[in-house]
Amino acid sequence: MNLLFQMQVVGDAGDAFQNLTSLCSLMVFCLGTASLSLFLMKCQEQGMIFRRFFLLLTFLWIKWHRKKDRWKRFFLKPIGYCSYCMATWIYLISAFFVLPSNPVILAVYGVLGIGLNYFWIEVLLKIKK
Repeated sequence: MNLLFQMQVVGDAGDAFQNLTSLCSLMVFCLGTASLSLFLMKCQEQGMIFRRFFLLLTFLWIKWHRKKDRWKRFFLKPIGYCSYCMATWIYLISAFFVLPSNPVILAVYGVLGIGLNYFWIEVLLKIKK
């Protein structure tokens, strides 16, 4: 059913190549989600298409500065105020549709993918400098 990630929980030595291919596919998938996140952050800079959205997020961040309203700030980072948070949610939402439905594999790929996502963002930011 799922062509991108086909990893078995229990396998023999013949499945090692398949597992390596699956891990490489996960790395490329995480590179794509990290790139998408950085692209969206780039689109929020001065003169770009999502600048007004970023200004709205900044306005809400400043508006909710009081102690009793700080809980409302929680959702601002995943929707675009933080590139790492946004990349994590982009990965999790897209992985829900791409990864296999086996809960063990989903948990392993979830943790691995979030780590690889963070790694690729750091690498891409170093290359950008």
